[in-house]
Amino acid sequence: MTDASISFLDILIAILAPGFVFGALVGGAVWFLAVGRRWWLGSVLGAFAGTASWYAWLRFI
Repeated sequence: MTDASISFLDILIAILAPGFVFGALVGGAVWFLAVGRRWWLGSVLGAFAGTASWYAWLRFI
């Protein structure tokens, strides 16, 4: 048998995932265009920034 309940962590991940993904994509692309190397660093920083800004936006509305 599997546990079919939804945990708080599942809900938190579902809510914050759009900001994480969008931030990673945009951050990686902008870093690559501006710096030209180490695009993964832009993705990591963008993921953090995207998640934080998405969370702030959700708190605002």
